[in-house]
Amino acid sequence: MPFSPESFNSKVKSDLCRKTAEKNCCASAELVAFLHFKGYVNISNRKTAFHVVVEEAPVARYFFASWKKQAGSSPRVIYRKGSRLDYSCFILRLEDMSRAKKVLQAINASLGGRGEIDIHYVNVLDLPRCCRRSYLKGAFMASGYLSSPRSGYHLELFSEYERHILTLKELLSKFGVEAGVRERKNGYYIYIKKADSIMEFLRLISAHNTLLQMENQRVFRSMRNQVNRVVNCETANLDKSLQASRNQVEFIEKIDRTMGLDKLPKNLQEVARLRLSHPEASLKELGEMLYPPVGKSGINHRFRKLEEISRQL
Repeated sequence: MPFSPESFNSKVKSDLCRKTAEKNCCASAELVAFLHFKGYVNISNRKTAFHVVVEEAPVARYFFASWKKQAGSSPRVIYRKGSRLDYSCFILRLEDMSRAKKVLQAINASLGGRGEIDIHYVNVLDLPRCCRRSYLKGAFMASGYLSSPRSGYHLELFSEYERHILTLKELLSKFGVEAGVRERKNGYYIYIKKADSIMEFLRLISAHNTLLQMENQRVFRSMRNQVNRVVNCETANLDKSLQASRNQVEFIEKIDRTMGLDKLPKNLQEVARLRLSHPEASLKELGEMLYPPVGKSGINHRFRKLEEISRQL
């Protein structure tokens, strides 16, 4: 499917938005991941509220519907156009903290202090397997990026807070997914480079369409590389054969100028004249032109005799 590198990541998230969590605890785990990776505390008129900032419209709709279902209240949605032409975002404002507690109770979490989104105390690593997978899905939808498989294999998730990234790394390790962590000016990010690890991550978050597409692309790339290797090998063999043919023509012409081909033994005369008449033919093809036919090793032996004669001259 012809996805550009810019639109591929959005397409992956749109596919994920089509399937909601079946259990309340899994839906809550997704929402907690949103709060961890894209949530900010806002205090206005002595009222505390959470802001969740996302860039993709389908993800904003998904979070809105999921929060409304779990908490029983609708977030306030604000659309903001950025200073860059290619940037815009949706801010979902969660003002009812009592409703937020209802969401967090599903995974035995509670609200903490101000500043960083501080959800006490949810140990993601102790959640049931289904909730840990949902947490990974929510984290990717909130701050994940997956490059198009046509341009290479790269998946990353970003957070301003190191502890969320380190927790995510440990969580991935428990699922057998290798990942690295690096620091940026404005935060931290975890990245996966190996195709097998990326595909396992996609399987964990149930991104099956993307998983199939990446598998198809990997098979296609493997076949293309195999074809390239065969073509390169054939080209090298052809170049080698053409160079050998040019060398054979040169020493045959030298013999012809110096002593004449008529003075050669009959078997050498035949192969010498055939080579001059068919400079592009392979040794096997030259042998098949003789009567009776001669094998490739026999033809090669005759050319070695001709080369020896040329050296002596």
